[in-house]
Amino acid sequence: MRGNRASKKLELSLEWDKCTHLYYYWMHEELGFLHLRLQTWFPFLVQVCVNGREWLGRQMDKAGIAYRREENCYPWIGDVGRAQELMEQQQATDWPRVLGKLVGQCHPLHEEISRPIEREYYWTAAQSEYATDVMFRDRGALERIYPVHHAVMSFGAEQVMRYVGRSGRVGINDEVVTDRRRRRVGVRVKHWLNKNSLKFYDKGSVLRDEVTINEPKDFRVWRAAENKPSSIARCTQREF
Repeated sequence: MRGNRASKKLELSLEWDKCTHLYYYWMHEELGFLHLRLQTWFPFLVQVCVNGREWLGRQMDKAGIAYRREENCYPWIGDVGRAQELMEQQQATDWPRVLGKLVGQCHPLHEEISRPIEREYYWTAAQSEYATDVMFRDRGALERIYPVHHAVMSFGAEQVMRYVGRSGRVGINDEVVTDRRRRRVGVRVKHWLNKNSLKFYDKGSVLRDEVTINEPKDFRVWRAAENKPSSIARCTQREF
């Protein structure tokens, strides 16, 4: 509540300020290890962090697929084809249903609080990582083709810009940074554009490429209005 000097009345004001958050961590029966952050002030924002490969491990256990896990990576899977099918099924997840159940566990007053406004949470992906693992039979087979120098010497800002949906022209406020680092497990090459990044690195006998999106507003897509699916598609910011 803030005072309005002109009207001399108290009015509701939407502002950014510090508030307390509650963190919940648990081993979910379907999604595996995850955490949920609940804001204790209105509008009680909720942030959920899930890991697709943690989730895949649960799916493979249920399907009886043997595998070997090293941290967040599966260097060997007994039935790769079936595991890929399970991974692709994640894209068809009914997220409002799954996340709604999590809210019910951590925010039991949500239904009572939201009843007067007749609204549920609108879910978006503010931060995300999309990673693809290419599996090799052994470490030696990967080392023979790992294109570290090619990635550093042959690709510049224009290629990075095109990969993230830009025309290839670097704007005055854009900065593309490339970094190459040798770590204990292998070599990592990373390209940054503002707060989003592209990278690939080797993890034993697995080559992983990864896109990390921390600023979805940098992306633009053509789409129709949500309340008018048949309307003319317009260029708008993407909410993942």
